[in-house]
Amino acid sequence: MEIPPNYGRDLLEGRQPSVGFYIDGAYPSVAENLRSSISGLMSQYFSDYYRSQGIVVPDNNSLLAVRFVYNQDFKSVYALTPGIIMLAIMMIPGIMMAVGIVREKEIGSIMNLYGCLASKMQFLLGKQIPYILLSLVAYLVLVLIAILVFGVPVKGSFLAMLLGAVIAICASTGFGMLVSTFVKTQVAGLFLTAIVLMVPTMNFSGMMSPTSSLPTWLSTLAHLFPGAWFQQISLGGFTKALSFTSFLVPYLALSIIYLVYLTLANLFLKKQEP
Repeated sequence: MEIPPNYGRDLLEGRQPSVGFYIDGAYPSVAENLRSSISGLMSQYFSDYYRSQGIVVPDNNSLLAVRFVYNQDFKSVYALTPGIIMLAIMMIPGIMMAVGIVREKEIGSIMNLYGCLASKMQFLLGKQIPYILLSLVAYLVLVLIAILVFGVPVKGSFLAMLLGAVIAICASTGFGMLVSTFVKTQVAGLFLTAIVLMVPTMNFSGMMSPTSSLPTWLSTLAHLFPGAWFQQISLGGFTKALSFTSFLVPYLALSIIYLVYLTLANLFLKKQEP
């Protein structure tokens, strides 16, 4: 709640003073209830004040004007573009990574792993690095398109967004590596990776609706996938003018998810076929 310094003076002089209320819109139902309660309280307050001064109560003794802290013009492109970039970064690197490793199984070049001295972890990291670099270039192109074509500005720290993108790409490709250890055909790798990543990323990442509005178990499930964390970075960097310190928790969460995927992929990848 924000009360301006000249509130009392304006009220005594019969003017229309303004009072600011900041409501967290991440909880839509709670925010709407608060807005209705504030409107009723302010109307009752001014009615009581006018009566105490012997003034006839006007019909509209209070006016509630809703303004948005972020995306004041309420343009859908400002809200959708960061989410679409997040979706692309979550989907494409993981699919490419899974298909790339499974392709080696199909053509037989995976036999090089069985006969070389490199460890499974070295093999996985060696396969992952090119896809990380390629996906990073794609991310930069997407950001440029968002800025130059759609006119969506980066209000926060671009370097903070870039660091988040690198970790998110690592997590996405890590999931692709994990899937590749279970499937033997490119088609299976493509569909399995796409389906498993698409459902939580589309529905539970905050792209369509805030994760805070989800049931507790769904919100917990959503945060087990990297999409929900990278959405905070993408939206915060584009729209909310956030920087490194605001993304420490998403950075840590994405790093842990990546390490879990990488560890499981290393565990399930067979050095020798039975």
